[in-house]
Amino acid sequence: METYELEVSKMIKADPERVYRVLSDYQNEHPNILPKPYFSNVEVERGGIGAGTVVKVQMKVMGTVQHFRLTVSEPRPGREIREEDPEAGIKTIFTLEPGPDRDRCQVTLKTLWQKKKGMRGLLERLLNPLIIRPIYVKELNLLEAYCEEKLT
Repeated sequence: METYELEVSKMIKADPERVYRVLSDYQNEHPNILPKPYFSNVEVERGGIGAGTVVKVQMKVMGTVQHFRLTVSEPRPGREIREEDPEAGIKTIFTLEPGPDRDRCQVTLKTLWQKKKGMRGLLERLLNPLIIRPIYVKELNLLEAYCEEKLT
């Protein structure tokens, strides 16, 4: 099935290993970087850290609430985390690329949606980037602030 995607990146002032720990810990740390009020009701169903984790999350945008049941995988441990909800037709990939020194890393957040047919599909393709991009920018900013706060 065809997809469309949205990608946001940021160079984060934090050790890549620390950033990866935050992203992969759905039990204690990852919920702290999810922008409110968009994300809520994060519930770990299985696991909690890294591959094999299953987490339920609620996302509210423009008055519409969506529920996701995400399965986490780590195709490249330490470098890439994937969250996937096949039923919703959505996949989000966090990719880390270490900077030239060990106190920075490039974090890329990319989401792929399955294209829907008809008017709903057209509206999603037009509006999702405009709505979701600022949320993802906020999430990356929260990730950086959270990593800095934990170091001090």
